[in-house]
Amino acid sequence: MPDVRRFSAESLTRIGCALFEAAGCNEADARTVAQHLVESSLFGHDSHGTLRLYEYIDQIRAGTFAADGRPQIVRERGSTAILDGGGALGAVAGR
Repeated sequence: MPDVRRFSAESLTRIGCALFEAAGCNEADARTVAQHLVESSLFGHDSHGTLRLYEYIDQIRAGTFAADGRPQIVRERGSTAILDGGGALGAVAGR
């Protein structure tokens, strides 16, 4: 039987923050993404949770995502808006 290890949500968030900061994200963005991934796992959506951590780091390194990406509102009209994510990670753009 494989060795199963359990980590607290706080530990995973702290590790995720450190990894995203090491990849170039600022502290607030690193925390936003790490918390989002951990929460997804806690809700049972592992395919969108911490499983993606290393994939996101690899995509930052490859330039697919911008560690310092800043979303901008392109156009607003009534109750709708068009947003350019600026290459930011989804959790950052959605914040």
